[in-house]
Amino acid sequence: MRNAVTKCGDSDSVPLDKTALARSAGIPLSGVEIVAAVTDSPNAAHGNTFIAAVMDILPNWRTNSAHGNGIVGKRRSERAMAKQGTLSVRLRIVYDGTPPNVWDGSARDFGLQDKDNVLHTGKPERSGAILFDVAIDVKPERAAGPVLLGKFAHGPPGKQFLYLSWRNTNGVYAQRLKLPLGGITWADIDNAQGKPLIGEVAPSNKPRVPGGTNIGGTRAIAWKPMNG
Repeated sequence: MRNAVTKCGDSDSVPLDKTALARSAGIPLSGVEIVAAVTDSPNAAHGNTFIAAVMDILPNWRTNSAHGNGIVGKRRSERAMAKQGTLSVRLRIVYDGTPPNVWDGSARDFGLQDKDNVLHTGKPERSGAILFDVAIDVKPERAAGPVLLGKFAHGPPGKQFLYLSWRNTNGVYAQRLKLPLGGITWADIDNAQGKPLIGEVAPSNKPRVPGGTNIGGTRAIAWKPMNG
């Protein structure tokens, strides 16, 4: 006996095309493990041999392929979250407007950095401060601390942060500040009632020296409910 798949509605068999089979099943080629159908299957004439081959591939791909397992797990998690209902919290970050010591960019080169390295600009105030408004999804399970989701929440659960970044005209970051999200509690989210939580970024403890070394790293941020 030789391995083959049978064309639906035709008794002639053709060699198993692993690439076509993988693509038709939506499986990355790196995760394919072909279990070939047998030409003399009693259902071959009805095209079920092809279906059987696909069904044999899927369990192996899901359990043995690191890539496939990650995708399947992510999709299951997303479906489960959709059923439970995703929570969200609005954040308003207040920065005093101090630029890096060395930076040749413009206003569009400064903002909240998302996971695609896009900078989202803020709104300048008369005081010189700059406001950034963003909505963050929250994992609905009540863990010890909220697990934040989406394109702005960087880092692993328990150590998540926002990136406030400045980029030079050549595309290289001049300075990035990490603004911790760990200070946000379930009580903050529950009490916000649709209003944003205000996060005031602490000023640098070192004076700005134009032409000096840029100072990035973690910057303290205090979260509080909006008054009124």
